[in-house]
Amino acid sequence: RAALDLPLVGPALRYLSSVVQKTTKPRFLAMSTGISILCQLTMILAVYVLAQGAGVRLNLIDCLIILPPVMLVAALPISIAGWGVREGAMIIGLGLAGVPREDALALSIQFGLAGTLIGLIGCVGWFRMIDANILAQIKKFRIS
Repeated sequence: RAALDLPLVGPALRYLSSVVQKTTKPRFLAMSTGISILCQLTMILAVYVLAQGAGVRLNLIDCLIILPPVMLVAALPISIAGWGVREGAMIIGLGLAGVPREDALALSIQFGLAGTLIGLIGCVGWFRMIDANILAQIKKFRIS
């Protein structure tokens, strides 16, 4: 009970409790699963479009089969933003579809740079929307 009175612990525990209550509802699970599948399909389509634009011979079915495990490996917390791990996984995965190593590497780098660029654009938008109250809270916790 004493932990709930600490400045950060109490609010964090109350927040986590509300998150657990909301995220275990079937409707939320269905919607979040649907959004996740849509995000994966969008990522697959982005790689496919980049491949077609670069003249890499890769069909959509191969992308649908190969890319989810590639991105799962890239999500492992063993590198910064998946760089290096994603490239290795793409070289191996797309190699199974007959894509030359150089093309797979170039495609992976294009995809990584596109994701970085999109993230930077989103970051600018996010910073523009930040509420002054949130900025004040961030300044409180900043290390001097």
